[in-house]
Amino acid sequence: MKQIFVAATAGFLLAAASGSASAVTLPDAVCAGAGMQVTVKGGKIVAYSYQGTPYPVRSISASAYKIGTAGALRVKNPKPKSFQGTFAMHGRETPATFKCN
Repeated sequence: MKQIFVAATAGFLLAAASGSASAVTLPDAVCAGAGMQVTVKGGKIVAYSYQGTPYPVRSISASAYKIGTAGALRVKNPKPKSFQGTFAMHGRETPATFKCN
């Protein structure tokens, strides 16, 4: 079962990486949505936490980030005070609107 979940997340990341030709610049701020919180600096996510627990984050494309060991976050539609995101882990996707302050 774990191989299926890892493959699903890898497919999510691959789709995000191949589908983003232009850079997504996010608003520099602390943004939160659906229990997730991210810190954005220089237009990129530099820190991620879920319900207060921090996880390592690594940019893999202009609009996708690797979260921890098995998660991924794809971002789109940046605005001055918000952006849309979809978190994927273990074959499940959670959409969220991140509000920034």
